[in-house]
Amino acid sequence: MVKNRGLEQANIKLNNIDKIISNMLKKRKKITIFEAGCGYGRVMIELKKKFGNKIEITGMNLLPEHGTKKKMVELALEDG
Repeated sequence: MVKNRGLEQANIKLNNIDKIISNMLKKRKKITIFEAGCGYGRVMIELKKKFGNKIEITGMNLLPEHGTKKKMVELALEDG
């Protein structure tokens, strides 16, 4: 599984998801996001860095080999 797909790639596939979130936050103080098939959590990490406490984000994978919480935490710590 590719570990380095981040927000840039998500914006291409999801039609600028960060702009969609920004627009939603103009109407609400906080939003909740659920990412099914989050892999190693790169997009979640980058969204959290960008929007901070304005978003609450949860991710889920079908199988442990698609990315575990432990691996996501390790990658987040590596990224700062």
